[in-house]
Amino acid sequence: MPVDIATIAAGELAFLVLAQPVTEGIVARRLTVDGKRLVAANVPPLRHHSADGFDFGGRDGGSADLALAAVQMVLNRLNYLGPTRRLDDGSHVSALAWRLHGKFCAEFVAGAQGETLTIAWQQVMAWARREMLDFLREEKITLQGVLERWHAIAGGLPTKPPRSPMDQRDVLRDLGVEAMDLCGLVATLTHYLGHEG
Repeated sequence: MPVDIATIAAGELAFLVLAQPVTEGIVARRLTVDGKRLVAANVPPLRHHSADGFDFGGRDGGSADLALAAVQMVLNRLNYLGPTRRLDDGSHVSALAWRLHGKFCAEFVAGAQGETLTIAWQQVMAWARREMLDFLREEKITLQGVLERWHAIAGGLPTKPPRSPMDQRDVLRDLGVEAMDLCGLVATLTHYLGHEG
């Protein structure tokens, strides 16, 4: 069966990106291209832990990079807003993706066997929801607490979370980096869980 791929040059490293939509699940596949073994995936390429690209089935750098890219993709799909961290390849991921990618790797990537890794989208979203809620609990973050913080920091900002993503970005920019992670996480969760706040 032919594989629909696109090649992306990243320095001397070539990433193969599977064209399968991410909403069908996270997919990574081992391929041989011009005699070289590579792992192609349907998440955006990034490199921080490994100079050799993505991998799965272990706790190596390639597996960590695949997990990091997958978590960042999920947060992007949830319109998560928050502070970022710069990676070795010059790209940026959210600080929350950085915090969660080790757990994702342990649960889905490190134990994978065979030539293809497939994680159903529903499984990925359920995991993201659970981890984000756990993060809120661990940090003792409540929507009321974030609203109080908004009021304390910015005084004139509304007492309810903004309804549109554009308004959320404006409020978060006005609040500054220190409040962005809390506000972005709660705004994402309230939108995702369907609560008005």
